[in-house]
Amino acid sequence: MPCSVSGFAWASDPGTMGWMRGFPPAPDKQIRFTDPDYFAFPKLRWTACHFRELMPTVSVRRGTGAATALPRNLDPTLDAVSFKPGNGGDRMTWRQAFDANHSDGILVLHHGRIVYERHAGCLGDDTLHGAMSVTKSLTCLLGEMLVAEGRLNEIALVAGLIPELKHSAFGDATVRPSPAFATAATAQPLPRLATARCRAGRIAPCGGSATTPTARLPRAACTGRRSGSIRQPTW
Repeated sequence: MPCSVSGFAWASDPGTMGWMRGFPPAPDKQIRFTDPDYFAFPKLRWTACHFRELMPTVSVRRGTGAATALPRNLDPTLDAVSFKPGNGGDRMTWRQAFDANHSDGILVLHHGRIVYERHAGCLGDDTLHGAMSVTKSLTCLLGEMLVAEGRLNEIALVAGLIPELKHSAFGDATVRPSPAFATAATAQPLPRLATARCRAGRIAPCGGSATTPTARLPRAACTGRRSGSIRQPTW
């Protein structure tokens, strides 16, 4: 493994950086939600595992059933799999790519078994880590599985499944185009959506906000001027 790759990843590791160590942490090692760079590299590598210490969060009930342990059958040969990066450069191994991307963790499932698992940075086998937009990929994958099993109707209205979306731009959208963000909406109804979502703190007000790490609406949507058909803003 090239020393420059592994060494650079190690240099930004939260443990190496010394973020939030001791009580109180040293002033130059503190990370607060009010910091403009709390979600920027390299602080991001600490923040991703400590959202609950920075802002209010909500626990999502997983049901009454017991958790199912996944069987493990680790394959150490995966580390040596090599490939050429899509953006050019020299070939690298799977293990080198883990460090080159400053990865905090990765888990590979194959036929229901864990065949590879690695942690770094702020992540451990008992640590929560922010999933951000990976949540969309997981939700879409599970939805597609339900469609294939005949348990989810792909032409059903989203509002029929999630009543809270009834009065949003997703209210008359069906299941199939929603994961692809292909629920087209004209500019006219968007100011109402913007008002509702801004109150909920989900998207930034027109013009954006330096302290709100959320999406910015198109200017046409903010003013209500019609500009043909635009895609539904996503966040």
